[in-house]
Amino acid sequence: MLLELIKASIKEIAMKRVFETVIIFFVLLNSAFAVDLSDIMKQMGSDFRSITKAALTSNNSPESRAIALRLVESVELALQALPPAIDPSDLEKVAQYKLIMNELLNEAIQLNKVFETEPLNKARALETLKKMGNIRKKGHDIFR
Repeated sequence: MLLELIKASIKEIAMKRVFETVIIFFVLLNSAFAVDLSDIMKQMGSDFRSITKAALTSNNSPESRAIALRLVESVELALQALPPAIDPSDLEKVAQYKLIMNELLNEAIQLNKVFETEPLNKARALETLKKMGNIRKKGHDIFR
């Protein structure tokens, strides 16, 4: 009986350690992902400025097209994470973030299509960039 009690205690301690390890792993993973989101957002800001300059000069060179595509990819990645200011259990805020990021993604896809056309439709590119700028501002106002 004492042996069974010791075995149960050891098993309980082992389970607690496994649970603690899993929790630590997810905390570290979440922290690393938050850093990645910050990097993604910085890259989006840089690409947004670069693509705006390209649109202003009607430049849809291969480099500009690559930037437009990277902007789409960055928004897709950002959609898969949450900013540190959002508590994942706050479903309303999570939904609001996803909605704004989906709006931004739709506009980024449109912008990418504009940059794929020859010649570049400067007015359409600038109009799309203006919409994207407004969406970004709205997101920053809410989530920063």
